[in-house]
Amino acid sequence: MNSRRLACALRATRVFIPVLVALVGLAPVAHAALVTVPYKGPRQIQDLEAHGAQVVAFTKEGVDIEAEGAALAYVLSRPYPVRQVPEIQGPFASPEAIDANLGLYHTYDETESALGTMVSTYPALADTIRIGRAYGPTFRNVTAIKISDNVATDENEPELLYMGNHHARELMSVEIPLGFAQYLLDNYGTDATVTNYVDTREIYIIPVLNPDGLAYVQANHTGPSNTWWRKNRRNNGNGTFGVDLNRNYGYQWGYDNIGSSGSTSSATYRGPSAFSEPESQALRDFCEEREFTCWLSYHSYGELLLYPWGYISAFTPDQNVFVALGAALAEGTNYAVGNPALGTIYLTNGDSDDYAYGEIMTKNKIFGFTPEVNSNAQGGFAPAESMIQPTFDLLLNMNLTLLEYADNPFRVLGPYEPGQYVVQAPYANGVNRISWTANVPGDPNPVATYDVEGCLDPSLSVDSCTP
Repeated sequence: MNSRRLACALRATRVFIPVLVALVGLAPVAHAALVTVPYKGPRQIQDLEAHGAQVVAFTKEGVDIEAEGAALAYVLSRPYPVRQVPEIQGPFASPEAIDANLGLYHTYDETESALGTMVSTYPALADTIRIGRAYGPTFRNVTAIKISDNVATDENEPELLYMGNHHARELMSVEIPLGFAQYLLDNYGTDATVTNYVDTREIYIIPVLNPDGLAYVQANHTGPSNTWWRKNRRNNGNGTFGVDLNRNYGYQWGYDNIGSSGSTSSATYRGPSAFSEPESQALRDFCEEREFTCWLSYHSYGELLLYPWGYISAFTPDQNVFVALGAALAEGTNYAVGNPALGTIYLTNGDSDDYAYGEIMTKNKIFGFTPEVNSNAQGGFAPAESMIQPTFDLLLNMNLTLLEYADNPFRVLGPYEPGQYVVQAPYANGVNRISWTANVPGDPNPVATYDVEGCLDPSLSVDSCTP
């Protein structure tokens, strides 16, 4: 990366306590606690939420649960170990820890300004598109930036999408796609790999899908980040606010009350109907206008890379592609890769990745992945500003790898096995012949050469093999 850094100053550092304090056997406490429990399946989540506990995140260590009073007492009574998540000490632990402008994290206004600066600095490579607006009275824009060598022309090139901030409090999810846009533009013309991708792809990036939610977090970010706002700011008309945008997409919307909630007060409230929200409508309409082949939808936290299906514990027909591409994307991150069928995450319905892959009537099939970045130990939803650059650096290969396979995600698979034929009768000189059909039609990764690795009876294979 060039000398321009995403996190240019460090105002304070965080100190966190690595010791997990066991809660089992302790008397319930009156205040809210954040605890980790082992994941036991979807019914466990439904049971805990029915008793007033709130799921905060799914991680490689288990499920982070927020609860207090009777709900906490119920969690502690369950027949599995419960660990208290240690409080993060330092700048994000108190209401005064982060300033009105979210420190080095980008606010909605700062994100809009940054995108505008990119366009004015690189007018031949970048342009912004307002794909929709949030609720009034502010009607904040949902803005995408397009990056390509001939940005004003809709070329016949592979299209892909990066996006962040479905959930308002997930501050790092803004920084990664926004920083990647800056990285591509700053390195075009000097980095051969970046230049090739910008020349041969149409890249779209939406850093903030939930502008009202992010603005609300900017104005209301006291206390630990797990208590900050998650949903958008829809007025539900009954004293509650917000819809979980990542439960509002149309594919299998409201499939059950485990993967989303019908309660307006729930953090995973799916909304009154599929695509009821202007933000999810904006992404839907954008997908129907474009021909995206794949996307990364950034979230936090958990150190996971997720893919469909989310609504049931089952594999898609293209599980082999998701496995191979997921492994390539996650290389070097130590992220757990998978879906509910593999136990990597709990069930979610009406989410963006299921819509990306499953909806094929109104748009093309998209291979959608969700990176859940950072861990609780790194700060959960609001890591210290010093974590912005390391997190970006860790995920740079993931972003570049998606560009590599955007032309054809199936290309990540190995070549198809050739059609092999029965060994023919010996020639007059006693030599047998083996043969096969090269380059099976439809192979997304055609073979360059073949090697014979072994024969059942090597004494018969005395001649060299030719294609």
